[in-house]
Amino acid sequence: MSSLEFAVFLKKIPKLVWIAVACALAINIFGLTFIFTHYNQEALIAGDGQVYLKLAENLHQGLGFGLFATEGFVSETFRTPGLPFLFAMFLNLGLGLKSYLAFISIVSSIVIPVLSWFIGKTLFNDRVGKLTALLLALEPLLWLHNWTFLTEIPFLILGLFGVVLLIVAYTKKSALSFAALSAGVSFALAAYMRPAAFPLVLLALLAVSIERAYVHKRIVWVFPFVALMMFLCLIPWYERTHEVSGVYSLSGTGWRNVYTDYLASIRAVNNHTQFTDEKEALKQYAMKTWGITRTEINSPAQSEIFKEYALPEIMANKKTVVKLQSILFVSYFTHSDSQRRLQKLGFLPMNSVEKARVSSSRLLIDKGFNAVSDIYQEMKNRYFFPVIERTWTVSVFLLAVVGFFVSRSRARFLVFLLLLTGYLTSSAIGLGVEGRLRLPVLPFYFMLASCGILFLYDLCRLRISTFLWKK
Repeated sequence: MSSLEFAVFLKKIPKLVWIAVACALAINIFGLTFIFTHYNQEALIAGDGQVYLKLAENLHQGLGFGLFATEGFVSETFRTPGLPFLFAMFLNLGLGLKSYLAFISIVSSIVIPVLSWFIGKTLFNDRVGKLTALLLALEPLLWLHNWTFLTEIPFLILGLFGVVLLIVAYTKKSALSFAALSAGVSFALAAYMRPAAFPLVLLALLAVSIERAYVHKRIVWVFPFVALMMFLCLIPWYERTHEVSGVYSLSGTGWRNVYTDYLASIRAVNNHTQFTDEKEALKQYAMKTWGITRTEINSPAQSEIFKEYALPEIMANKKTVVKLQSILFVSYFTHSDSQRRLQKLGFLPMNSVEKARVSSSRLLIDKGFNAVSDIYQEMKNRYFFPVIERTWTVSVFLLAVVGFFVSRSRARFLVFLLLLTGYLTSSAIGLGVEGRLRLPVLPFYFMLASCGILFLYDLCRLRISTFLWKK
């Protein structure tokens, strides 16, 4: 896309999209101002973020991409270097976490609504694109992850750029264009950010290519050029992983997650035990049985062992798998955990009496409908905040279902495949599934929901007009 084409692109952006961008910027600037005046780094870096921070600091100090363990400094093969390298650049410039969060929040506030509008407009229609941009600007899940040191937001930005550039590449006379090459680079960078979402990258590349090739029948070779460029960019990392672990792999995720997380979830359901206890027991078993260290559990070199051990037990528990997948489906599409995040960031007061949190999903698995009273008490302890959250997330899900059936765009099948793939790949971590795993597909998800909203809006307007005409 030349500078002239980019200028034309900016002029075509509707006012409603700019309003969405303004709303997103206002919310994020207000949020960051509050957070920085009540600064608590632990609230901004939790879970996986702590590991990414250490990796970035080690890179900044010239130690390489790895972590210190009991056996010394160990090269990292479980996580990819996207986020650590990005943050290490900030550290090299003398900037810190506040600067990074300000940067990613502002970029996200502008890029995600604008690119989502363009994609929605292209794959569906302009009304869907504009409403999608507005919904994304007002989505709390996006705000909270703009203010958290995790991979989802950078992945989403790079992934959307890749899809936009792919769409642009199909409008060119030549399949081999700067847009096609740039799309491949964007998809590769997205994979470097979040390797677990790599299947989504491949599916988006393939599905959008098929849809666009159908529209622009004269150009059918864009996909191979984009795919080739993407894999060329990933080759150095595959070679590095092979050098360290002895196998070619993007990361250690995959069968490791199936072994330590999904299998642990099955055992927790069957034995009525805690997921974390079963997960730790599986790690201890791996170290004792196969003679590997706790660090080596994360290496892709163990994938085949984990696969051979986990798969037979999973296949032997088909009823539990169906039960578990049903709960994971609900968690994937409705979980948000906004209350806890807002409390940690200081927006909401902590409960006067902090009690151990109880998973409603787990209660349902263990007790079925008998868990209703326990769930009510848990919701009461949390000010019914999860009920408010799920009123929104369930509404979005139902609107997306309506949107799928009423839309006439071929793209609805693409979105369905993306959502299905996102749900299935996220299921690998079992009972650890949470709302942030929905972020990589959120713009496409909202496109379907927008189709549903617009259908109901047009239907209501038609009914009102008919009623007034009869009067």
